[in-house]
Amino acid sequence: MSVKRGNNLSRVYAIITTSLVLFMVGISFLIFLHGNKLIDQFKESVEFSVILKDTIENERIITLKEKIASAPYTQQFEFVSKEEAMNRYIELTGDDFREMLDNNPLYASINIKLKAKYANSDSIQFIQNRLIGEVGVAEFYYEKKLVDAINDNLKKLTLIVVAISIILLIITFMMIDGTVRLAMYSNRFIIRSMKLVGATRWFIVKPYLIRSLFEGILSGLLAVGGLVILLNILISVIPELTVLQDVSLTITLFSIVVCFGVFFSSLSTYFAVGKYLKMKLDELY
Repeated sequence: MSVKRGNNLSRVYAIITTSLVLFMVGISFLIFLHGNKLIDQFKESVEFSVILKDTIENERIITLKEKIASAPYTQQFEFVSKEEAMNRYIELTGDDFREMLDNNPLYASINIKLKAKYANSDSIQFIQNRLIGEVGVAEFYYEKKLVDAINDNLKKLTLIVVAISIILLIITFMMIDGTVRLAMYSNRFIIRSMKLVGATRWFIVKPYLIRSLFEGILSGLLAVGGLVILLNILISVIPELTVLQDVSLTITLFSIVVCFGVFFSSLSTYFAVGKYLKMKLDELY
C-alpha cells in the first residue's frame, strides 16, 4: 500500500514539476511571439515617400498609384497632392510660406508603408530602384538610418533569443529527465522482476511509455492553462496587448508546449526504463 502511495506521489510530483517547466518555456515563447509582432508593427509604421515631379501628368499618377496598390510589398499607401502637402506643412509648423512665396515649393508624393517582411535593406533597395525608374518619379525618400538601426537590432535580438531558447530547451529536457527518472526509481524492482521472468523489452517499456504519454499531455495542458490565465491577466492590465494577439499562432504555440511535454516525458521514460533493465540486481539498492 505504501509502495503504491509512493508511486502515486512521485507521479504527481513529476506532473507538477513538468508542467511548471513547460509553463516557463511557454512564457519565453510568448515573449518571443509578441516581441516579433511588436517589431513587425513598428516596421510597418515606417513611411516611405515616392516624390513626384511637378511635370507628371494626372494619368501617370493614376497608373503609378495602381502599380503601388497592387505591389506585393505594399501594406498601405496614400497620395498627397502639392496642395495637401502645403496644408500639412502649415498646420504642422505654423509657418505660412505663402506670404513670402508666390508658388508652392512642395512636391506631390505617394507615401507607402511596407509589409514587415519587405522592410529590410535588400528589399527596400530593390523597391527603390524599381520606383525611381518609373516615369514622373523624382525621388524615393525614407529614414535610412532608422530602418538600418531597426534591422540591425532585430538581427541581434534574434540571435540572442535563439541562443536563450536553445539553452532553455536543454535545461527543460534535463529537468524533465531528472523528474521522470526520480519517478521511475520507485519502479526499478518491478522492471527488473519483469525482465527476470522473460518479458521482452517492448513489453516492459510499453505501459510506462503509455503512462508517460498521458502524463506529458496532462502536464502540457496544465502549463497551457497557466499561460491562458497569465495572458488574460496581462491583457486586463495592459489592454494595448490585444492588438498583438494572433489566435492561430497562439494555438500553435500552446500545441507545441503540449508536444514538448509528451516528447520529453516519453523520451526520458524510455531511457530510464532502459537504464534499469541494464543494471545488475545489486546496483538497484
